[in-house]
Order: sequence, then C-alpha cells, then structure tokens
Amino acid sequence: MDYITRSYVERVESLEKLKADLLPLVGDDILAKSFVSQVESEIAQYGIKLSRLQSKSLDALKCIQCSRFEDKNNCKTIRLGVHICALCMRTISEMLVASEFEEKYEIPEGTIKQHATSPADPLSAFKEAGMLRKSGRNWLIHRLLWDLFYAEKYSHKAKLPK
Repeated sequence: MDYITRSYVERVESLEKLKADLLPLVGDDILAKSFVSQVESEIAQYGIKLSRLQSKSLDALKCIQCSRFEDKNNCKTIRLGVHICALCMRTISEMLVASEFEEKYEIPEGTIKQHATSPADPLSAFKEAGMLRKSGRNWLIHRLLWDLFYAEKYSHKAKLPK
C-alpha cells in the first residue's frame, strides 16, 4: 500500500471514530446531526478517491474509447500506449452493415434503409443512441436492434444468431 492510499485509509478510520462519537449526541445536540452528515459525506468522498486510486493500479490500462481504467487482461493493446477494453471491443464488433444484418436475421432486403429513411422514422431513438448510423453509402446497425426492434416482427423467420 503506497503512502497516499494508507493516509486515505487512516483518515477514513479516524472519521468513522468521530462519527461513532457523534451519533449518541444526535438526539441532544442540534448541531450533532449536521456534523454527522458532514462526516458521512467526507467518508464517502474518501471512498471515491480510494476506488479511483485502486482502479489506476499498475495493472490497469485506460481505454481509448470509454476512458475507463480496466485490468490489463481485459484490454487489447492497439499500439504502444493505446488500449481498448473488452466491453468497447464487443460493442464495436456487434456493429453490422445493414445488408449483413438483414441476411443474418432473414429480414427482407432494404428494410433497414426503408425504416431509417422513412418520414415516420421508427428508428430515430436508435440513431440518437448511436446504434444506427449512415457511413458513406452503408447503414451501420448494432446487433441489439434485433432484440429491441426487429425480433417481434421477424423472429418467426430468423435463424438463431451464432
């Protein structure tokens, strides 16, 4: 344990003692309740600081996509100093071109484009969430749109995804 972590842990322990001393006074002293809430707030802040310190351990790498610190075993190194976590990799790999999506789930060809460009725009919420977007001449669609939008209408025709 390094110096900073140890000092944070010691500070939390002393705040816990102070809180224990203040709790019996809450009913009798008007200010005691306020002091207890201040102490609890400070304990919570030290807890956040400790968790941040622990997540930035030597075994943690920062994901270039989401900026979270992940264990180095859960990250892929793209090049020196550039890492991507398993969650972001999975999200990226689940994006399909519309034609690929339609073939995989046996949806009629052109359905994605038709829905995406329709004046009624039934996919607008998914566009805003980044689950569907146009890239050049292609529509990119996240696999989750099957579960969230298309499965109910087309599931009787679709193959089970592998």
